[in-house]
Amino acid sequence: MYRKMMSLLLALALVCACLPALAATGSKTTDDLTTTTDTSDEAIIVVKPQLTETAQGALNDLSAAVTGGGSAASYFPADVQSQIGAKLPAGTTTDDLKLSELISLGAYNLDGAGDTIVSTIGFATEYTDGQTVAVVFGYKDASGNMVWTTLDAVVVNGMLKITFPVDLLKLAGSDAVLAVLSN
Repeated sequence: MYRKMMSLLLALALVCACLPALAATGSKTTDDLTTTTDTSDEAIIVVKPQLTETAQGALNDLSAAVTGGGSAASYFPADVQSQIGAKLPAGTTTDDLKLSELISLGAYNLDGAGDTIVSTIGFATEYTDGQTVAVVFGYKDASGNMVWTTLDAVVVNGMLKITFPVDLLKLAGSDAVLAVLSN
């Protein structure tokens, strides 16, 4: 009994000794891990701090596809898989890509924004210039079905510079999903 009590007290002392270090370490929330920079003065693309129900559902379905033996790209409809494949460099296939990020987005103040908004988003994953990335944008249509399309994106200083068509952002509104596949 005495040994158990001493072991418990020792464990408690170790935990208490570590608490100041844990308190000094910031939590890793979406706010901590993403940064967004828009080139437009008024239109805003916002990375949400937590996954919305739509994004969580997409993540669950995508995880199930990969667990079932498919690639991350195999989750998406065939036409989107073709779009992804068309953006890849020679010698790279959609099977080479893994899901590296999935976030919830919202788009606001889009009236008068022009045809596209270019936004630079930094993630927990730091990408390297020349790295293969495919960005897939999704939202629910009026029937509640997920609609997916690829976006143009390039790596700039470890961040992704993504071109968003404004018409697409208007359809998605405040509940969009952005998936980043990379090698």
